[in-house]
Amino acid sequence: MKGSNPKKVKLLNGMRILVCGKGGSGKSTTVALMAEVLRDKGYQVHVLDGDASNLGIYWMLGFERNPEPLMDFYGGKRFSGGKVTCPVDDPTPLPRGQISLDELPDKYFVEKNGIYFFRSGKIERVFEGCDGPESKITRDFRVPGDHVTLIDMGAGLEHFGRGVGISADGIVIVIDPNSTSLLFAKAARDMVEEIKSGAEPAIAHLEQPSDVEEARKLASTAQLKYLWVILNRIRSEHVESLMRGSLREYGVEVVGSIREDSEILESSLERSPFRECGARKDMEKIV
Repeated sequence: MKGSNPKKVKLLNGMRILVCGKGGSGKSTTVALMAEVLRDKGYQVHVLDGDASNLGIYWMLGFERNPEPLMDFYGGKRFSGGKVTCPVDDPTPLPRGQISLDELPDKYFVEKNGIYFFRSGKIERVFEGCDGPESKITRDFRVPGDHVTLIDMGAGLEHFGRGVGISADGIVIVIDPNSTSLLFAKAARDMVEEIKSGAEPAIAHLEQPSDVEEARKLASTAQLKYLWVILNRIRSEHVESLMRGSLREYGVEVVGSIREDSEILESSLERSPFRECGARKDMEKIV
């Protein structure tokens, strides 16, 4: 109606978005920039650190400390005598994976200016086992509500192999100027298409019929719809053109690019939140 001012619909509310890429591509930086831009656009943003190795995203988001790992809340790793299992060995959903903030003790998250931060857990000791249990938390942990959830994934494709993508609505692939990164984008795109097409999960190793049924049931619930590819650390129009051309040959479309920005580097070295910079303006266009 003319003269009315309807409330703007926030299209990403309720969505879970995984941010993936090869090691060093800039996933955590991308998550931090995206979280700030979404917050400034009026979203409440939940960020889940699903990377079992990277340690620094909390200060990129402006927090002075990490929250306690969700691994402790859920009872620790099975490898160390705890309760949380690897989703490949045991596809059973994480008990209480869906949980409200009222139920979750506040030591397991921090909040500042509309951004909430959680972390699944880290590899902290030798011989403690692989990060499969962290993957199960990343796959299943969710807080219901009208917010967008960004999940900073570990480097590589392992999380696709563990089926973490079945709980995502969208996946962002971050690509830096590197031929390996371009190949990663193609491989990730192919795996996203497999998830969307209802590919059979890994079941040959499962001995119990109930586990086979559970694995198939979970795979059938995949809600993945979107794939967005972002170019990162772009130094020139020529570099961007070369990368876009190579990805086009692979059938991979790009939604936007982020320039190489010295402000990002300096903030990282200072372990301080990102300042206003060109890279942030690029992220505003992407969002």
